[in-house]
Amino acid sequence: FPSHDRGTRKFIEVIEKLDSIHEKLDIAIIGDGPERNWLTTQFNKLSPRLKFNFMGYLGSSELQHVWDNVDVLLSLAPFESYGLTIREALICGTPVLALPSSGVQDLNEAIINKWVQLISDPISELELIQQVQSIKNIRIPNEYRQSLALECGRGNLELVSRWIEIVEISESPKEGN
Repeated sequence: FPSHDRGTRKFIEVIEKLDSIHEKLDIAIIGDGPERNWLTTQFNKLSPRLKFNFMGYLGSSELQHVWDNVDVLLSLAPFESYGLTIREALICGTPVLALPSSGVQDLNEAIINKWVQLISDPISELELIQQVQSIKNIRIPNEYRQSLALECGRGNLELVSRWIEIVEISESPKEGN
């Protein structure tokens, strides 16, 4: 996660704004990357009320236990091609605050503004407060979670099939060689 292309600077900006309205924030950082030291330095400059937990890379079974304790996923990567983490959060029943990206835009429109709130850029503190208040206690119905899991499974199979086709085409002998 901690990498400029994953939205770490925007993440700090959002956390600063959320800190101004919440008495206590527990923040879990899942993953690792080249900006971890920078991110740690930035966290140390923020309010001592904030609790940060760098969890590093987690496998699927470990991640499931984490999702059970997450109130809201912040997805601030400016480029999110498929939005797998967003989909995982929704399947686990966790609502999402996200910057608009292709991964978010690919979600069904009914999901956006119901279980996924889009954060404006530049970030408005008042709008962010309203979004957090409206989404933090939402739980996503099991029937939707199951249908999204099935959709993601089909989508993943299609994606893998396309990748295999591309690899096979790129590895096939060219005419005239």
